[in-house]
Amino acid sequence: MDLTDEAYNKQISDRHLEEITNAHCAKWRHLPPHLGLENIVKDDVDYSLGQERKKRFDFLTEWKQRKDNDATYKILIEALQKISCQNDAEYVSQLVQAASLSSTKGTVCGVPSTQDTSDTKGVCYYSY
Repeated sequence: MDLTDEAYNKQISDRHLEEITNAHCAKWRHLPPHLGLENIVKDDVDYSLGQERKKRFDFLTEWKQRKDNDATYKILIEALQKISCQNDAEYVSQLVQAASLSSTKGTVCGVPSTQDTSDTKGVCYYSY
């Protein structure tokens, strides 16, 4: 994954925040300090009675609000790598790559298309 690509330095989109919460790594509780949010309680992003997706979404939303333009894909990927959540980092990278490809006129997820893709929702999903 080449984090020098300009697409990685963009602020995380709201659409991707929702998708990123599908992450599987159990170490997300260690993520806040790596994103400059030391005052977030670990339990606020940890697994709890099936609420992990909501907690992760709330945490990522708060990070995005606090850090604004500094809440980038690159920073999140690097933080996930630091806490040994490599699969989740790869997933975020795949979201960026798919979004870059689908934003190219005439392609949907990198595949040539004759359809108008300007209203395409979602991205090409990466399964790990």
